[in-house]
Amino acid sequence: MRPYLAVIYDSFVEAMSSKVLWALLFGWTLILAGVAPFGFIHDRSYEFSTSEILLRESMVEKLEAAAKNKGTKSQQAVVAAMKEDSRKFLLEEKKSEPRKFSSGRVAELLNETLSSKTMYSAEAWPTAEKRAETKELLAKPVEQLSKLDLEQLNRRLIENAFQGSVSQVNENRIWVGYGGMKLGTALPLSEAQSRVVVETIVLQGVMKIGLGIVAMFIAIIVTSPMVPDMFQPGSLHLLLSKPISRSLLFLSKFAGGCIFVAINIAYLLIGLYFVAGLRLNIWNSGLLLCIPLFVFVFMIFYSVSALTGLIWKNAIVSVIVTGIFWLICFSIGLVYGIMKPIIDTFPQVVEIQPVGDKLFAVRQEGALMMWDEKTKTWQVAYDSSRGGNRKVFGPFWFEDKGELYFGKTFQTPFGMQTDDIKITVANLNELKKGATTGATEKGTNQENPGKENSDKENSDKGSPDKGSSEEPKEKSDLWSDKRTDASSLNFPSRTRRAIVFKNTLLVLSDVGLFQLDRERAQVKPESQGAITDFMKDAFAKFAPGGAAKAPAAFKQVSIDSWQPQSPMDFAPSPNGETIGVYHRGQLEIMRINSEEDASSGSKSNDRWKSLQEATLFKKKDRLALVALSNNRWILAGEDCIPRSGQFDNLSDYKELTEIGEVTPRKLLASPLDGSFVLLTASGDVWLIN
Repeated sequence: MRPYLAVIYDSFVEAMSSKVLWALLFGWTLILAGVAPFGFIHDRSYEFSTSEILLRESMVEKLEAAAKNKGTKSQQAVVAAMKEDSRKFLLEEKKSEPRKFSSGRVAELLNETLSSKTMYSAEAWPTAEKRAETKELLAKPVEQLSKLDLEQLNRRLIENAFQGSVSQVNENRIWVGYGGMKLGTALPLSEAQSRVVVETIVLQGVMKIGLGIVAMFIAIIVTSPMVPDMFQPGSLHLLLSKPISRSLLFLSKFAGGCIFVAINIAYLLIGLYFVAGLRLNIWNSGLLLCIPLFVFVFMIFYSVSALTGLIWKNAIVSVIVTGIFWLICFSIGLVYGIMKPIIDTFPQVVEIQPVGDKLFAVRQEGALMMWDEKTKTWQVAYDSSRGGNRKVFGPFWFEDKGELYFGKTFQTPFGMQTDDIKITVANLNELKKGATTGATEKGTNQENPGKENSDKENSDKGSPDKGSSEEPKEKSDLWSDKRTDASSLNFPSRTRRAIVFKNTLLVLSDVGLFQLDRERAQVKPESQGAITDFMKDAFAKFAPGGAAKAPAAFKQVSIDSWQPQSPMDFAPSPNGETIGVYHRGQLEIMRINSEEDASSGSKSNDRWKSLQEATLFKKKDRLALVALSNNRWILAGEDCIPRSGQFDNLSDYKELTEIGEVTPRKLLASPLDGSFVLLTASGDVWLIN
């Protein structure tokens, strides 16, 4: 055994004394030193960003009206605080540049007014001195206000002047920084969300491209001469001077090459682990676990290189053959990566709802399915692959007329928001006749019926279990002639959640609460031909202001001064008298109130108003789900202990320590006995009485 250990030891010494090794380590050190200054910078900022312009078209109309001395006095005061060129810009005809009023341009115009010392007047903002967010700032002379305090005051005044059209400011923002200097504008994400982006995109990109491709090729090129050099005159004779096995000698030399690469990979990944932890607070132990993984991957490629060097005794041939082998593996992996979501992920059911005597499900890619009891298969009710890979929002069932509503929206990466959620109405009373027969003739989409209950339990985010899936021979749509595409009607801007409430839809968005007028939603616009309809939709989408305005079918039912912020969720009580709204760490209990809204001075007839509110999570970016019985509430937040209490005092709550820290997937309240059901991300189901 000693001769082989001596060969491995000699390989280790050779690696440590190699100039190439130290050159690589020096290169990795420079890379880590270049990456280390990156980090997050926290600072106060009250500037408007593009994402904070909620209703762009409405904002443009109000600014143009104020520039012509129309609109409210507060809106005119905001425009008067702009630069002269900006006021002239607002008075120009839109037809000269039909796309100049982008959200970014609107944000630039509003940011010009943040440093104004003359914008405020008691006549324009009569209630500002009573508001908690502006009362203390107005108590001081404007000359004594710091730059940030002045920006805070003007930002609050602008939010009051354009209620519902701009988002409320989140003053504690973060920037990507380098060496203490801010890079670009503030991120539209929280720090926790930014860490997720760094982990899922940046670090994965570094691992896949930097280590998986670049570093692996460097390692193959550097180690490729090791085996051929062993056959140089004099080298092999010295190694075989003692009676040892040639195969074990080859494996010992192979191990020496692996040691060389392991030193490089360990140095780089340990350094990256500490840089990510110390600078970004991302202590991802997976980086350390990747050390043996990458060494194993290198061993696979190096085995091809070493075998080629053994046969042809040429380092260049070893690199070429290994490159061809890598290309084959890369092609297989690429095909696998493309096909896996289609075969494995997309068929997963993420939502199941009983609709009358039928069962409907929404699959991961957005297809709306209907269960056929006769054939024991899922039938495609709405094919989302038609019309640009759309995703289903809903569905929502109304039993009175047998109607099923659902939204259609384009899939967007990284959870980006879209305002283009169109309404579709399907009448199940018409669908009952011949639907099953027609669907069976067109094709089927089978899923394992025995997994129906497990799909229900994992309905919110998707189930890790998956049944067999057989795609239909031909993509079919059961509702091709039995649904109404109300293409002129969209869900309100920045819609986050919608629920069936008192025979209508109640929608929670960044703008407020909205209620659907179902009669308006059922109006089907007259078609003027496919090409004409397409041109009209395209013009409406790319015209000044876009299609961000809330449709007439939705009526705002929250008071003007109330504006939630994401992350958010809401749920009604079984008796329909109360709703609970969670947003940015805060829980509010709301009821319809007809009293005068003191903050805005307007009547709030038939509008939802907050009766109780309390901050339950210090981390405002905490995702959470809420559920209500007739007198109690439950709030389950991400990686925290669920909390429960009564409506009359939200601050007096109980932590459900029996459940412990969990991440919720679904939270429901029973309308019968007031109990709750919680489904966690780990697959546990809790019944809470």
